[in-house]
Amino acid sequence: MNSRSATRLYVLVVLLAQTLSWRGASSVDILEELSHLVENEQMTETKPFRGFGKGSELEGAYKCDVRFNFHGNSERALMRQLLKIPSIQSFIITYVATLIFDAAHYGKAPLPSQKSVERIAKACEAFIYKNSGFNTSLMAFFPQEYDETLHYWVQKPGDIIAVTRILKDMNIPKEMLVSLQLGDNRPPHLTELFGSERTIERDQLPPDFDSTGVHLSFGALLYLFQNDYPKAWATWSNNNPNITSVFDAGKKYAYRPFSDDPDASFIDPRTYYISRHFLDEAKRQGRDLALLTTWATTLKENRINHERGEVLPWSTNNVDVAVIANYFAGIISSVTFGLVDPHAINDDTDFNILLDSCADFVVYLLEINFADRIDIAVLYYPSLIQTYWFIGRGLMLMENGRTNGPLHVPALERYYHKLAKVMRNDITNRLIEMRTIGYNGDVFYDDFLGNADFSYYDRPIRRHEDRIFTTSMAANSLLTIWTVHDQGNGLRWIEGTPDIVTETVQGCAGWLQANTLTGEYSLTSIFFSRDFNFDALPFWYPANRFEYINGTKIENFTIIPDELAPIGVQGYVEPAEYEDMLKVEQFGIPRPGEFNGWNNSTGSLLFFSSDAFTYASVMMTLSMADQLEKILTAHWKNSAKSIA
Repeated sequence: MNSRSATRLYVLVVLLAQTLSWRGASSVDILEELSHLVENEQMTETKPFRGFGKGSELEGAYKCDVRFNFHGNSERALMRQLLKIPSIQSFIITYVATLIFDAAHYGKAPLPSQKSVERIAKACEAFIYKNSGFNTSLMAFFPQEYDETLHYWVQKPGDIIAVTRILKDMNIPKEMLVSLQLGDNRPPHLTELFGSERTIERDQLPPDFDSTGVHLSFGALLYLFQNDYPKAWATWSNNNPNITSVFDAGKKYAYRPFSDDPDASFIDPRTYYISRHFLDEAKRQGRDLALLTTWATTLKENRINHERGEVLPWSTNNVDVAVIANYFAGIISSVTFGLVDPHAINDDTDFNILLDSCADFVVYLLEINFADRIDIAVLYYPSLIQTYWFIGRGLMLMENGRTNGPLHVPALERYYHKLAKVMRNDITNRLIEMRTIGYNGDVFYDDFLGNADFSYYDRPIRRHEDRIFTTSMAANSLLTIWTVHDQGNGLRWIEGTPDIVTETVQGCAGWLQANTLTGEYSLTSIFFSRDFNFDALPFWYPANRFEYINGTKIENFTIIPDELAPIGVQGYVEPAEYEDMLKVEQFGIPRPGEFNGWNNSTGSLLFFSSDAFTYASVMMTLSMADQLEKILTAHWKNSAKSIA
């Protein structure tokens, strides 16, 4: 046996030993280990950026990286695995907290430590929006710093800015940097657009309803567990004295396609494209619509605030179904856990229009499978399965809230009935169809990461780099769709849950138990991105309003300006007129007609990854699965019998 064969044999033996050791471990041991690993990913002090490999830190935040989905030959695969830019942002902090609390609340996972939760509550202070002039619970995505010159709080993705400027100072050819992100198949005039300071500007953002919704969910859980975490709850509640400001902002910045207000009826061309048939039906019904936008700002405000360093991406707001789902989860949990009085919602007619509009829009997109354009229906979340979980979490919260009768908010009760139907039929069927069954009954899921490489001899290589993350998200989706929890009976499957659902969750739990902690599979998560996908830029979709940030109209639809230039659809466009607009090519690019997956798009998707998020997601799966039916123990007993 040569040295290479001996090395391979040694690696296989080690991996097999690790796998078997975790197969035999109790669920309690694994849950405690996962809880420990999540806490180890939390930063314990605040430090500035110190160069490559020494990113900035914020006490209470969880480690997170910005990465790129480079794929193809071995060099690009290596870049995908090694190029990591540290990033601190609110979403990962509060969502990891939400996952670990859910894992403890619904299952047998241990509660996080007092110190860890206190750090999280303290870290949230850095993201509460500070420019409103009054107390608000709106949240920024990145930490904010006060600019003494501008007298304004500005979001600062410090490490991203620092690394971008280091690369710029290294005088790496701009064309090379652009080609890494966009590939070589691009119009020449886009080199300047994607290689300019605008890349930095786009990360100095307004507050968003995504971070805000998850922050509200975390606050509701802290309220529920306030006796266990009195100090953390005191910190959060003192920093959020005006929770209903989140509802007021949702109304203020809503997209209202039939409004005479030019700000309210102006929207990203991608949003109009994906929602046009929904809008047509509402128009026929004479229905008023108000859809939650991603960003808590308007074009009018952006004209002023961009001078202060707060830039609305593409200078135009949009609607993202995952953002709606996270906002809804915050509202539902705050009501069902008792943080917010239902009358604050029921007595507000305009807010109910927003809730009904958003609820129907989510259900509509689920029913049509996002019109096979998940890339523009969900602009910031590359993982479809994760989006199912976002929506499913809202369904479970409503199911839990209905154990003693209908929900106290009629708009949410209406949403529950519509959502339950589509999630327990169409979406469940899709999730079942997407699974892979292993040789011993294990079930796992793969998305796209690491599955588009090829060898020196052009043979395809599948590395399954998101398998742990995607499998846990799929199991969590099914768990939130098909379970209910109440204080009297604990967690249980709802009546009529199909056997194939329980078997799939059982198989996922078994696979995750056996493989998460062995080191054989990557912990990479694909939990967030940004709307920078070349094949789905707003410029490629019909627009009837195009201007510079100062309001000067732009007539030329062939060149994209290298400066802020809002582009979008103003008001409602009749179907025949819009169909004519679809026939017109804009900016020299044929309109993308379908989405063929992230490994078939032009360039390299930017995404955020966090081991803490993956660990916490797996912990939720195993905790709930074990609580339901002793699934893990039963699974391995059955496996042992079949092997014998």
